[in-house]
Amino acid sequence: MKPFYTIIILLIPFVGLGQKNINPIIESDNANVKILNAFVDTFPNISIYLITEKNNEPIFGLKKNNFSVKEDDKSCDILNLKQKTNNSSVNIVVVIDKSPSIFNSIEEIKTAASNFISLFESNLDSIHIIGFNENVTTHSKFLNFQKDSMDLFTSINSIYSGGNGTAFYDAIDKSINMLKNKNGLNIVVALTDGVDNSSSKDIKQITKNASDSRIPVYTIGFQGKNYTKKRMNRTNNPDTICISCLDFISTSTDGKRYNTSNINQLENIYSDIYKKIASIYKLTYKSSNFIEEDTIRLVNLNFKIDDDILSINSFYNVDQETIRESKKPTKIFENKNLYILTITLAFIVVLIFVYKKS
Repeated sequence: MKPFYTIIILLIPFVGLGQKNINPIIESDNANVKILNAFVDTFPNISIYLITEKNNEPIFGLKKNNFSVKEDDKSCDILNLKQKTNNSSVNIVVVIDKSPSIFNSIEEIKTAASNFISLFESNLDSIHIIGFNENVTTHSKFLNFQKDSMDLFTSINSIYSGGNGTAFYDAIDKSINMLKNKNGLNIVVALTDGVDNSSSKDIKQITKNASDSRIPVYTIGFQGKNYTKKRMNRTNNPDTICISCLDFISTSTDGKRYNTSNINQLENIYSDIYKKIASIYKLTYKSSNFIEEDTIRLVNLNFKIDDDILSINSFYNVDQETIRESKKPTKIFENKNLYILTITLAFIVVLIFVYKKS
């Protein structure tokens, strides 16, 4: 008999971004599902964005029959399941530490970051580059790699080590604020080699901002050429990486924390982050509940993979106005398919009329 896992999650997405209340991760010994976001702006169609993993590796090639959905105990039709990155935009802010302590490794870091952004081949994606020391500097606007690759490479190459401090939290906070009003999946990838000592924001403020905005933050602690055992063991050294801080940021925002002292491993880390982004799925199902008073809906999603069946119970909010609007009849010329059908039928009628006359 296949193992069956059930857990209750509170997820509050509405027309826009929902505030996360409980970390939406379900896992068995081998597989797990992480819900990143949900939207009801096309109600009665509900879209859920999720990551699936098996043995810590993203799962590609899933089909609709790997999932089933119930809303308030009523089965719902799954309209489609797509890898989101193939069908809509991904907006990424790449954050790079340029404080003095990273001087001896900055060129290798820039190369690794350049290789990372070159993986985003969709013309829907946009990438923004931020560098920081005691100040936060914008090195590019949001650019598409396919159209603006040279501008992005130039932006990364314009980053040089210097200054007197590390404003890591302010850099992340600025990234979140730049992303929160953009359409699509928004992600921050932030690298540092030290402890924050210059920010106006604290760690709780930035994680709340990211969590409320449903923006995952992937953090990378890089212990580069300046790191020696003596330096790494000096806990009072302001440049020593606070691994627990990076853990807190990534765990609180549904991202992931990485740590390395090897530049080749840094390339692998960026590659792993890309794979996680590329494996995000968008599952869309149709709600059959048009009762305006039912603004809170219980959703049960089952995920089947090999010998695992994972059951996710979640809630979403939809306001009464959205439900009311969805019940209005569609005006024929506001619907493209109906418009084409009408023109086609009219053309056929004209042809019949002409044929009978001749």
